[in-house]
Amino acid sequence: MNFFQEYLKEAENKELIKTDKGFVVYRLDKDSVYIDNMWVAPMYRKQEGFKELLCELFDNIGTNEIDIYANVDEEHPRAEITLSYYFYIGCHIHKMKEGTVVLKADKRKVSSTINKFIKELRR
Repeated sequence: MNFFQEYLKEAENKELIKTDKGFVVYRLDKDSVYIDNMWVAPMYRKQEGFKELLCELFDNIGTNEIDIYANVDEEHPRAEITLSYYFYIGCHIHKMKEGTVVLKADKRKVSSTINKFIKELRR
């Protein structure tokens, strides 16, 4: 565990998953996961970086019994692309909050999509 990862856990009760392609910062509650940030290195964005990060995340937390939320900053330069990824996996707009789009996932669709990603990545 590195200092930033320790800080996230201690100060914000968040977890960090890092891979060689990017990272995801999230927070688990009793029956929900909140994805705060997901970043994929530019060289992996047209490849499988997003899929791999999601598979890694859901491998850690599962997808069956929890609600899944994600935040996207409207001002982020890649907000439109990030939103399209979340829509693709089964999220919809839950609410708008002070420049942030809060998304909520359809659990069954996300679970199905993640299983599809796992099969694709194993090829």
